[in-house]
Amino acid sequence: MATRNGRSLRHQLAYSRRHVNGKGQHVKSRAPRSLLLALASAFLACAGCGAYWRNRAADAHDIIDIGLSFSRRPQFALYGNFQTLTPIGYGHVDGWFFGNAGGTWGWMKYHHRGLGLLLWGEEEQAYGEHDPDDPASVNFRREGIIGLLQGPRPDRKEIITCPHIIHLGWIGVVGTGRWLDLLDFILGWTTLDIMDDDAAGGIVNFRHAEPRVRRGQGPP
Repeated sequence: MATRNGRSLRHQLAYSRRHVNGKGQHVKSRAPRSLLLALASAFLACAGCGAYWRNRAADAHDIIDIGLSFSRRPQFALYGNFQTLTPIGYGHVDGWFFGNAGGTWGWMKYHHRGLGLLLWGEEEQAYGEHDPDDPASVNFRREGIIGLLQGPRPDRKEIITCPHIIHLGWIGVVGTGRWLDLLDFILGWTTLDIMDDDAAGGIVNFRHAEPRVRRGQGPP
């Protein structure tokens, strides 16, 4: 009888432990589920903020300009610059660009003129409609340590960039990394806008002249 009662007591204790552990596991599994639900709710709440997501897309577009350059007549460019401090090479291209630049993807007019001697350089670069005779329209600036002291210096959109262009004859490759725009993209998720280029109603771009060539419209 004692043995039977002892076994019964042990079974009750074992059942109680399983029951308690099962509840504990259930509570633990509920915690990450609640976190996921909270994150999903926050995501859906932000999904209704169209301007917020359009500005994040615009910031992503600004991080890098990359594409192909085309010209009607043979032109030449072999130019590069690291963080606006070490310009080197020469280039002069007036033609068209296809790729991503200035928050726009597609065909657009393109202008580049650059001369770099490491410590000093001059550069012009413009996408979209521009006037080659207007320094402001083609973003004229001096670069390199001496050039930055001499001025005019690059504006906020052009400083700490790495422009590169190789154009031989009628076709070339263009690429510009923009590190401040990368930081602006990262901080933009918190609604901080260090480049002051977010718009309340959607995508806006302050870097290049308007109007742009419409997306998908090629050279005439």
